[in-house]
Amino acid sequence: MAMEFPINLGFTSMDEMEMKLTVKSVAVLDDVPDLGKTSIAGDIDMVFEMPDGQGGSIVSVSFECEGARELTFNELERLLLERVRNELK
Repeated sequence: MAMEFPINLGFTSMDEMEMKLTVKSVAVLDDVPDLGKTSIAGDIDMVFEMPDGQGGSIVSVSFECEGARELTFNELERLLLERVRNELK
């Protein structure tokens, strides 16, 4: 089951809006195998409500992560969601 991560975008009063982030794919990439450098890559589905409808998009991200091969799927998923959430703030 994909992990969903609701975030509040900082809107107030009647303009309050929440966004749901769901990991659709995750991969560990060997950037420099001889040096053990790895990156995490993934696609995140974003869905949000608007006063008169809804919106959404898919965001693809990748970033260096030392020791990514030793992480569990849930840990990789959480790192992706946290990274996207932090960039949206």
